[in-house]
Amino acid sequence: MLSHRLVRAAAGAATPRTALRAAFSTTGQPCTKTPGMADISASPQSVEEFNKRQQAFREQLVDQQKQREATAGAATPRTALRAAFSTTGQPCTKTPGMADISASPQSVEEFNKRQQAFREQLVDQQKQREAKEKVDDTTDLKLRYYEQQIILAKHDNKYLEVCKNYRQVLDTEAVENDPAKLHPVLQRIIYFVILAPHDNEQHDLLHRILRDTRNAQVPVEEEILKLFTVHELMRWPEVAKRFGPDLCQTDVFDAQAGQSADEKAHQRWEDLRKRVIEHNVRVVAKYYTRIQMSRLTQLLDLAEDETEKYISDLVTSKTVLARGKYVHTISFHEVKQDRLEEYVDLISNWYPKMAALPENKVHLVGSWRTEIGDTNTFVHIWEYQRYQGYHESIHNIANHPEYADFEKKLRSLIHSRKNSLMQEFSFWPTTPPRKLGGIFELRSYTLHPGNLLEWETHWRRGLKARREVMEGVGAWFVQIGDLNTVHHLWQFANLEERKIRREQSWQIEGWSETVHKTVPLIQKMESRILTPMPWSPVQ
Repeated sequence: MLSHRLVRAAAGAATPRTALRAAFSTTGQPCTKTPGMADISASPQSVEEFNKRQQAFREQLVDQQKQREATAGAATPRTALRAAFSTTGQPCTKTPGMADISASPQSVEEFNKRQQAFREQLVDQQKQREAKEKVDDTTDLKLRYYEQQIILAKHDNKYLEVCKNYRQVLDTEAVENDPAKLHPVLQRIIYFVILAPHDNEQHDLLHRILRDTRNAQVPVEEEILKLFTVHELMRWPEVAKRFGPDLCQTDVFDAQAGQSADEKAHQRWEDLRKRVIEHNVRVVAKYYTRIQMSRLTQLLDLAEDETEKYISDLVTSKTVLARGKYVHTISFHEVKQDRLEEYVDLISNWYPKMAALPENKVHLVGSWRTEIGDTNTFVHIWEYQRYQGYHESIHNIANHPEYADFEKKLRSLIHSRKNSLMQEFSFWPTTPPRKLGGIFELRSYTLHPGNLLEWETHWRRGLKARREVMEGVGAWFVQIGDLNTVHHLWQFANLEERKIRREQSWQIEGWSETVHKTVPLIQKMESRILTPMPWSPVQ
């Protein structure tokens, strides 16, 4: 035994046994032998000193354990459990058993408090895990739903609906935080909005998408999107050469039939060509009042027969307006207070009948009654196919067998009536029949003579801002009648929405400048709140 001690002392090795000796040394230096029970009881001068040494030994072991855990640097469930039952608020040095749990706290009450706190901690962690799993499940359901909507819309070639559904997918956290998912969604939003036929809704959505700063992550698609928002010609051969390779690498487009797994990919490529041509036609219509067919075919990169087809299709759909194609009349009837019901009965039978006659080249845009403004005044707007259609329709109606009785009855019901011939602004075509409900506002402006062209220029830009928050029906300028007069017709759900929408328009870039430029052009302005009549095509 002594030889072993000498060998270890000579080696200078610090072992658990020498550490134990140090703990029970009266001088604070390591003991020279391993203390047994006799040594422990004999060495101290008193029981109090023995307890102190025993406590010091335990603390030394605790410090060593803490050092080992600090070196490992890993927080495990075991250390978390120790922390929950530590008397000092620091992690315990071992996994607590029932003896440790009962010994560490200062009282039963403290033990129960710690036990309850530990249970609450476990419950909170479980709730957090369940909440995260629930969010993940909801996101997955949302993504699967919109995936099915996209498939259906693609099948029906409803490009604008596809775009809208992809925008819903874009708003999910799983896509926003994952570039691998984000980029394809951004690309397809742009692809399908430019594939959608041009109308007011597509135009507004196109410009909203353009303002999305995330488009910078897909620079090729951002570039082609910008081309569709400026009034400049796009030559299809150049577009196909510049963007074709990138577009056809996706499953959306295919320049050659049968090269993609999606059988409609080639059709979308042809539709893209069609949208480029339609864009070019709108640009030409904006800058030219007259143009030779040879020059037009050159600008559009089309044969003459194909050019005629595109022009006729766009004019028919009112995407492009042939100058002077439509002539409108606006009529104001001031009805006698005690004859309102008779007037409504008379007009409700006569107007729809005249509009339905095939020999009349006329279309009833709408009929309204004034609620705020000139009360008991009714407003009617008619659309004729050029002046020739106007003359033919007026002649046919005047020779109708029932016209004389109608005219006689009408004169007995009204105080006065006033008609004006109008033409719609090219940038704001009259809306087709629809039923959105709500109220209408007819705003009439009397301009200083000679300012109509300037008014049109400023409103062409201002209307883009207004359309983002307000629903327009039409805009016309009077050619015969109350000259220098412009009428704008808007539709709202109610007066409260009107107030909100008009306030919102001031926050849109471009609107304040339009007001600043057009107010000096106005002599007088008037506003009427209208409600549609039951027979009105636009309601």
